[in-house]
Amino acid sequence: MHDTLFELTEDHLLEGPRSIPMGFCGTSHVDPELGLMYFGEPVENFIDMPTDELVEKFLGQIPCYMLKGETKVLIDQIDRHLDPLEQLHQAIEVLASEEYKETFFDQLQVILGSIKEIAELLFGPLPIDPLFFALHLDEGGGSPPAFVAKTFASNGCNAYKTIQGALLAFSAPRIGKEMENALRQLQNIDQDAMEEELEAIKKGQRLVYGYDLFPFEKIDTRAALFERALMERFMDEPLFQKAQLLKQKMQKVPHSHAFSGLYLFYRGFEEVRYYSVILFLARLVGIGAQLIEDSQRKKLEIHPYYFYRKRDENE
Repeated sequence: MHDTLFELTEDHLLEGPRSIPMGFCGTSHVDPELGLMYFGEPVENFIDMPTDELVEKFLGQIPCYMLKGETKVLIDQIDRHLDPLEQLHQAIEVLASEEYKETFFDQLQVILGSIKEIAELLFGPLPIDPLFFALHLDEGGGSPPAFVAKTFASNGCNAYKTIQGALLAFSAPRIGKEMENALRQLQNIDQDAMEEELEAIKKGQRLVYGYDLFPFEKIDTRAALFERALMERFMDEPLFQKAQLLKQKMQKVPHSHAFSGLYLFYRGFEEVRYYSVILFLARLVGIGAQLIEDSQRKKLEIHPYYFYRKRDENE
């Protein structure tokens, strides 16, 4: 194949590599006009598919793994005062020592097959809402956690370190924490003084979470799906009305997380600090699928390359 797929300009290098294609992904992509797509179809086509069936479509199987009793004891000793994602990170470290397997694929099966049990050991029962789960399995193959995971794996890391790397990337405020940040920001904004508060945020060069997230530059249909689900049952709730007013005032593209945290909140799960865990349980399916896909074909190690550019002393 020698087709020209992308024209690289100096502007792309100055802006950073977020818009530069890095390879192929067989599970999802983001269409500029249609939003998130799974297997070439709009994501809304998958929201009524049973959760297990959707997992099997991504991974080729429904992973299942039984942890040893000693492993559960060690995981149960993890400090619950730590950030929930750090707790998961430490739990995977326990897997690496207590549930070690020889091949990358088998290691990945340990993680994929036990992650829900691990989360419940650490945090208690967590809701796996079918709509929320279906809409957050992947984001076009290029999300930072997926890219970090593929970089680690391509350079020889085992699956335990690879998923820990993805988890660290996922911990960023604009990735795994975006949803809870958006909900807290919404709760704290004074509806009667919203324009003034938004102007203050803009002047302070602070973020309004839940908006303008790449690569959803024109549309994120997931936001509309969550908004519709909320409207069916909670249209008179003050916080939902505030979220709709914020969308009107922002006049920017709402991301899924403009409404996804609010959706979980009104579905009865008010432990906001665990929202990132629920999101990671879904996203890990997409990351796992990409790692399996990449392992099935020979690829070079991922090593970003930078051109030399003389520093401008006046910059």
